Amino acid sequence: MTKSTTAARSTDCNLWLGMDLGLSRPFAGAFAALSQAAIALALAGCGGGDDSSTVAAVPSWPADAQIAGTLQGSMVCAAGSFEYQPYPDGTRRLTSMSTLGVPKIDNFVSVAYRGVDGFQLDINGFGGDTFGSLDQREAVFRDTWYFVQGSSEFEIGSASLGDASLGRYSDGTSLCFFAVGSVRRPLLFQVSPSQPSQFSGFADGIAWVGGAARRLYRDSGVSGTIDYDRGQIELTLELTGRASPFQKLQNPVTLGIASGRLSIAPTGAISGVLTGPEGSTGTVSGGLFEYGLGLGLIFELSYPNGDRIYGAIAADTLQI
Repeated sequence: MTKSTTAARSTDCNLWLGMDLGLSRPFAGAFAALSQAAIALALAGCGGGDDSSTVAAVPSWPADAQIAGTLQGSMVCAAGSFEYQPYPDGTRRLTSMSTLGVPKIDNFVSVAYRGVDGFQLDINGFGGDTFGSLDQREAVFRDTWYFVQGSSEFEIGSASLGDASLGRYSDGTSLCFFAVGSVRRPLLFQVSPSQPSQFSGFADGIAWVGGAARRLYRDSGVSGTIDYDRGQIELTLELTGRASPFQKLQNPVTLGIASGRLSIAPTGAISGVLTGPEGSTGTVSGGLFEYGLGLGLIFELSYPNGDRIYGAIAADTLQI
């Protein structure tokens, strides 16, 4: 690690210790203990070494944090041809892609914290990888945690207040983006406000345009309103993509605006259609988290020429 990299990492560690909101509360409002676990995993990487080295083991957790809870939500995936950077320990990091298939938008994922073993995934009810402190690598984005195990990669971060979390998962054959949160649902139409609630957040995903991939991360803002009386959501998604989608993001390009009027069920489930730039259309689905304080969606847009955009949305609502 170079001196400049070490200094930058020290600065990040100071931010973690200073309770920086974006880093220290990825699960705030959903599971406080899970948030503390994520902080500890992040702080475990504050020593030396480079991307290819494993980080120090995390300290022992308090007894009441051994099983902190599970975040659940929706996940969208697409197959493709991917390129990787290998690590000396045999694992590898996704760096680019040459093809991308049609997104599959009906996947579900659970993210659980399991004591010193780290984060346990369950995809579509069939189980999944477990990522711990020894799998942690330096993240591309300063407000996410990043893990590698074999050919599998796992990233997770949060919306501004942490009531919904965004993530990326890939297993060597598919590239997935998800939005998760507490499944504690609001009692819609019974205790909900008569006035619409506003929400804001951002999207993560991939824009496959002109045969090249661009990352939506953080540049793509999300806003809208939730009308509980009508059971409707007005959604606006400002799409911006950057080159070098899995390394240092470069050259932002404005892709346009997608919008839609979505339906929200009494259970908190959300579904609808999107109308995007240049004649693109698509679908969106997801749900409300943490008694309505968080909003998590997955989406896909298809262009008439075969280009496509897909990803996940995490947003926070005004407190009810």
